Amino acid sequence: MPYRRRQIDISNKSGPEFDYWLKSNISDNGYRNWYRTDRLSREQWLDKMEADIRQDKLEKDRREKWKQHW
Repeated sequence: MPYRRRQIDISNKSGPEFDYWLKSNISDNGYRNWYRTDRLSREQWLDKMEADIRQDKLEKDRREKWKQHW
């Protein structure tokens, strides 16, 4: 029988299984505890993730243009 991953109940948001899932599936960037705090709302967290992705794409484009130039 092939190995099957156990499904994690992410609605619970507690316990070592959820922490491991979160660590495996969400990059840290200091926001791993966004679901446990009121200081950082989910919308702010999503906005930050979007900005990080946009910044990464800009840096990648800049590197590609530099390579093409030389």
